[in-house]
Amino acid sequence: IACNDSELVTLFWQIILEAINSNHTRNKFAIFYGDGNNGKGTFQRFLINLIGESNISALKPAQFAEKHNLETLVGKVCNIGDEAPNEYLKNPSDLMSITSGDTVLVNPKGRPAFEATFKLFNIFSGNYIPNGGNKTKGWYRRIMIVPFNADFNGEKEKPWIKNEFLANDEVLEYALYKAINQEPFTHFIEPKAVKGLLEEYQEENDYLLSWVKHEYMERGWHELDVVPVFILTRTLKHYAEDMGIAKPNVYGAGKDTIRHLQQLTPNKYQLKKARVRIEDYDKLDPYGFERQKLGRVNHAVTKTE
Repeated sequence: IACNDSELVTLFWQIILEAINSNHTRNKFAIFYGDGNNGKGTFQRFLINLIGESNISALKPAQFAEKHNLETLVGKVCNIGDEAPNEYLKNPSDLMSITSGDTVLVNPKGRPAFEATFKLFNIFSGNYIPNGGNKTKGWYRRIMIVPFNADFNGEKEKPWIKNEFLANDEVLEYALYKAINQEPFTHFIEPKAVKGLLEEYQEENDYLLSWVKHEYMERGWHELDVVPVFILTRTLKHYAEDMGIAKPNVYGAGKDTIRHLQQLTPNKYQLKKARVRIEDYDKLDPYGFERQKLGRVNHAVTKTE
């Protein structure tokens, strides 16, 4: 299932250790990601056998935001949400808090609410990585997207692997011994394959970041002294609509554009009133529709260095 990637092999052993220890968190949740018959379910079944079915909860990402669901985590060692649907995560704050071992409010049905601190490892799997309203560094720092790229389609079914081999006591004892006695680690290893998936997810989850990379910078606007906000919001809106976002929110796009530019370039930017240089008209307005407006002083992203 690691497709001969030694970094992923190491990560799988680290995941096993994290999954069996509900008293410590390394501040990550895992998403097992990949299409079809690739070993996700088999690895999850192995973890369930190792931990014990009664010690597993099964919340999916969006369910962490629902009022009474956190009660199901009480007393569990690991949470495994299999085949998580492609649901938008409007407010993943409780999932983030649980991932980092912070205290959350648990609200059981028919009983008084109480505070609890969970340190169980959360694992989700599916063909989708859920998009969310949180686009902060804190959100991306907690996500660990683990690729399952193996393809077992066309191969003869081997149900004995999942039903017998991975339930064998000797196999489970060996895996437990190897996981516990692996080289100690404070943070999960970050394989290249995992880093690449996170970068892709950041762009898919944040259309403004994607637009800055693939429109704003590819047009060379990041090197211009002045880019009016009305120009950038119009192109951003069209870009987002082309991605299938029906009503993109472009409020505050100037400030967010600056935030991304200062992470992606060595330049410094600020928002202020400024006039576009005449020699930059063609780059910003190639069809000449906005020349009169460009000649005025506009609220703009300005390069200061």
